[in-house]
Amino acid sequence: MRPSFRHALSATAAQAAIAYGYTLTIWSSGAVLIDIDGKPRVVDVFLFIAGAVTAFLLVELIATSGLSDSESTGSRKGTGSRKGTLVTGSLTVISAGVAVGCATIVGEILSGDKIWPLASFAATLAYLMLAGTQLWLSERLTE
Repeated sequence: MRPSFRHALSATAAQAAIAYGYTLTIWSSGAVLIDIDGKPRVVDVFLFIAGAVTAFLLVELIATSGLSDSESTGSRKGTGSRKGTLVTGSLTVISAGVAVGCATIVGEILSGDKIWPLASFAATLAYLMLAGTQLWLSERLTE
């Protein structure tokens, strides 16, 4: 049996949902920082990248610590059910909004070179933790 177009579209949306939310988060965070701090220098761009990558690594460490190799590999194969991921994607406005809010707070409180890595770190950490929590909750509620 071939899947319907709607089924294929649903699968595509589910697979893109969390990455789409993160794209909105990181772009919006950078835009907010530009508004607060002005045009970034090249070093600021790399600091922004470093902050976001560091947050990703921290979340990865938290998510996989204490797991066996097979558990860690198995958890990467799927990101939850399609329905749970779609619910999470529909709540992107919450996780992305909070994450951009975190970046904004960092930008407003700090100044200079510190805001670029710390704001991207805060936005990435907030988004991943909230999106992960939303996915976990939606999986529990849609079972």
